[in-house]
Amino acid sequence: MGVFKSALRGTLGAESVAARRVLSASQRIRLALRDPLLTLPIPLLNPDKSLLVLWSAKSACSLTFVWYLKTVGLLDHFRASGCSPHEYRARHYLRSDAFARGSRKVLDDYFVVHVIRDPYLRTVSCYRHALAHPFAEKRFSAFEDGSLDRHRGFSFSRYLDFLETLDLAGTNLHHRQQLHGIERIKLPDHVINISKGNFLQELNLLEHRLGLPQTNFAELGWLLEREEGRKAKTSAFGEDRVANQPFNAAAAAGRAPWPNYEQFLTKPIRRRIEHLYAADFKTFGHHIGAAPGAHHH
Repeated sequence: MGVFKSALRGTLGAESVAARRVLSASQRIRLALRDPLLTLPIPLLNPDKSLLVLWSAKSACSLTFVWYLKTVGLLDHFRASGCSPHEYRARHYLRSDAFARGSRKVLDDYFVVHVIRDPYLRTVSCYRHALAHPFAEKRFSAFEDGSLDRHRGFSFSRYLDFLETLDLAGTNLHHRQQLHGIERIKLPDHVINISKGNFLQELNLLEHRLGLPQTNFAELGWLLEREEGRKAKTSAFGEDRVANQPFNAAAAAGRAPWPNYEQFLTKPIRRRIEHLYAADFKTFGHHIGAAPGAHHH
């Protein structure tokens, strides 16, 4: 790697932005090749039950994570921390005993579960999230003519234009495909599509299958209420061209009307999403299909 760094810097310049980007990408590739259990998004490991849970942003990831914490006995520690699920995952999960012991096992030792979401609905949810929060503003400002301004607003179709410029296998988790790097090595043993059926019942069935204590989700009412409050407040729009209509941060945050998710999903828009997330449709096609379910944030 040292020779590669020297050659790259010699070719592109020691302070080259391009050189830094190539080195950063190569480090991520080396890490993933060395240990698939460290591939982003980092899997949730329960070594005692040989359970590995794959998750994706905007696919009930908070509820999935809190449920996972219960399976490894960390729920009380999480609640005492005062962290949000995302903060706890970033600050504490990688330092946990469950992760330390779990990462010493090999991938083949694990029963792999992947929690996914209908890719059409998830793409709309990611659009809303990108409008409501500033995480993508830097990338938006560099896109073409700077037309992606979440305060002025931009359309869902324009957001898809933006996605078409990204490597969806390795970009920000909120835009990234759901297919995980691990699944290029080992297909999941079990897939739960939160857009079909009852997610909580699916988790209880999984617990029964794996011999885990059954979760009484009524005891997690504080979490379910929080998740309910984060859902989009939608209303039907008369506009036939919703996908081409600009929406802004205020609408995404619930301070202005927001359409029903299905209104964005015209046939041409669905085809674009199918092309963008072709890897997801190819891998999870059997699990995608029924009528869209609840609109998780």
